[in-house]
Amino acid sequence: MKTLRDQCLLGARLSGEILLDCHAHIGRGADYVIPDGDPEALASEMNRLNIRGAFVFQFTGIQTGETTIGNDIVADACRRVPGRFMGMTMVNPVFERDVLPELERCFGLGFVGIKLITHYQGYPEDGPLFERILGFAHERGLPVLNHAWGPKLESWLKTFPKVQFICGHWDPGRAELVRAYENLWVCTCLPIAHESFERGMASLRPDRVMWGSDMSDLQFGCGLGPILLARVSDAIKRRVIGLNMLELLETCGIAVPDGW
Repeated sequence: MKTLRDQCLLGARLSGEILLDCHAHIGRGADYVIPDGDPEALASEMNRLNIRGAFVFQFTGIQTGETTIGNDIVADACRRVPGRFMGMTMVNPVFERDVLPELERCFGLGFVGIKLITHYQGYPEDGPLFERILGFAHERGLPVLNHAWGPKLESWLKTFPKVQFICGHWDPGRAELVRAYENLWVCTCLPIAHESFERGMASLRPDRVMWGSDMSDLQFGCGLGPILLARVSDAIKRRVIGLNMLELLETCGIAVPDGW
């Protein structure tokens, strides 16, 4: 049986493997062209690569107050390609009065988690509205993916143990916290290099790292290749590219779509 590295070098489809993406965008609104960014095209590419599903969130409202428009685009994608995308609600805490109503609205539409990107929105990384957002997630046992968590992360891990905190980008510097708390996960989302992944996995818990592509910002293979080619065991690679996200879904009580 060929190793995952060999299959990657041969350009083979990873048939029989479980590939799940914890960090993908959908929709327009970025400052550059996004070719083949509609839901059907993304689903087709995922099928070609045997990627079973993905957490998806918007581009549209990253640096504006238009998160409602972007969340509607995500909801539409989930309806158009059922069983492939799992929506994450993006909110902008700068527009304080809109945050909780938008969370309530989106979870009524079937969204399964929350995406934060306050690093780009000009909101303090330890701002007071975090407590209300995390409280909402704690009551429902939701995953919350943040582009970059701030200095209060450990305090929040203790205060909101039912929240599954996801570091949105590769951050091996969180290894000590990951070892100490069951509800902290690290996404491999770029920038990541072959040796960076190998070095990081030497200190991170292999059961708390999940592959993230940053699609449609980047192609799926940009972040998948460095994992498949890394000098770590196939058992660890399988956890990172899909099995760990399955565990997170089970922890949060998120139903696995038919066909996975």
